[in-house]
Amino acid sequence: MTRNRVSNAADWLTTSLDAAGKSQPTYPELDRIDGRIIGSQYLAQLDYTRPVGDSAKWEFGIRSFTYARDQQYLFKVLGEGGDYTLLQDYSQNADIREMVNAAYALYTSQLRSGINIQAGLRLEQSSLHGLSRFDGSTFGYNYPSKTGQNIFQSFFPSFSATKELSKTSELALSLSRKVGRPNFRHVFVGIQANDRQNITIGNPAVRPEFVNTAELTYTLTKDQLQWFSSLYYIYEDHTIKPFTQPSADDPSILVTTFLNVKADIQYGLDQSLKLDLGKNFTILASANTRSFAIQSDSARTQRWVYNAKLNLSYRLPADITAQLSGTRDSRGVSLQGYRRAVNAADFALRKGLWNNRGSLVFTVNDIFNSRRFYSIYEQPAVFQTSMSRRDVRYYKFTLQVPLGKPDATFRRSQRKLERPDVDFSN
Repeated sequence: MTRNRVSNAADWLTTSLDAAGKSQPTYPELDRIDGRIIGSQYLAQLDYTRPVGDSAKWEFGIRSFTYARDQQYLFKVLGEGGDYTLLQDYSQNADIREMVNAAYALYTSQLRSGINIQAGLRLEQSSLHGLSRFDGSTFGYNYPSKTGQNIFQSFFPSFSATKELSKTSELALSLSRKVGRPNFRHVFVGIQANDRQNITIGNPAVRPEFVNTAELTYTLTKDQLQWFSSLYYIYEDHTIKPFTQPSADDPSILVTTFLNVKADIQYGLDQSLKLDLGKNFTILASANTRSFAIQSDSARTQRWVYNAKLNLSYRLPADITAQLSGTRDSRGVSLQGYRRAVNAADFALRKGLWNNRGSLVFTVNDIFNSRRFYSIYEQPAVFQTSMSRRDVRYYKFTLQVPLGKPDATFRRSQRKLERPDVDFSN
């Protein structure tokens, strides 16, 4: 059993202009957003294992997770008198309780033919309920419903089989069904906004999405070569997607909500290769090429996309290692537009200290300052480009200093519960 206390807070200041950089009516506008989350997470888990002979075993378990929190997002606009005024329609102040309860059974066996199999079944019940302190309204969901009409969709089977082809290669097959639960933003009916031109309103009718996956993988490890290849198919049923349209009252304002569309379908080939050229030079390359399709009741969008990464590491004298990496994400697909391609590169230089027990690291994140995510919303009467960033380019020095003797052992004061092979985390 574990308990975690969660507490964080943040402030945002935003300004707004039109596309030409000119002031619209009431613009430029200076907004202040005060936000915080305070709450507790409770986790209880019990697992039981029963061997069946020398080559098989049963595992059973139950798990309960609760997250109760006080969540605030207070949108304020600066008035002529220099005071900020709260816009309640654009703010949130809610008490939220989220719970996931589950039970699982898992069977593992090694067959005479050298094939290892694992088959499991998980039953899950989840809920999210919130109370708005502004108007006393409630929101959330129960799954399955209180009447039990979705009970059969709450069972999640999994199966995997592995076969050792040789001492250096292995073939594996896995089949699984998982769940993606709506979060607070999906179901909260109040307005969520960073600015008043683009607002988000949750949809309390949103229900969980289901992810069905089939994957065939091949692994080869030979001398300096490691190769991983995966052929996969993913079908997301009732997938949760954002849906944007102009406001009926003011077409210059775009309103986004969330819907369960028919399906999100992906299939493709994912490959990773690690090659050691001598003792000092290592190449790590990966590429994931896939067909990505989003299908609603009235439309279907499909495109081939890919993600690629190349990482080069070289060991220099005096325990110094240099690393250069580059990534490219191709143009992406969305229900009502697309995302532009993203290219980026990073660099790091590491100096080992105290027989590599410590280190001094210099890092350049996003060398060309190009890791920008442009989203294009394109409809017959409306076009909008928006850009978001997680980080700008930065330089960082990190010093890691060892504490204690080299042979000292340290026990963590609090150990996380190990997750069973049947995944409860999604």
